[in-house]
Amino acid sequence: MPIEIKELNIKINVEETVQHQESQKFSSSKISELKAEITKACTRNVIEYIKEKQER
Repeated sequence: MPIEIKELNIKINVEETVQHQESQKFSSSKISELKAEITKACTRNVIEYIKEKQER
């Protein structure tokens, strides 16, 4: 059965205490790694939500 996601709400809390933003430069590989981690976390949460809905 295909899964159709009609609405997806993603909430992200960012806490930033960096005083020198120039020292916060990331390489392109680090940015790709961070994007992959966020995507995995979001996908995992969506799958958990779908499983909860199916169990009800």
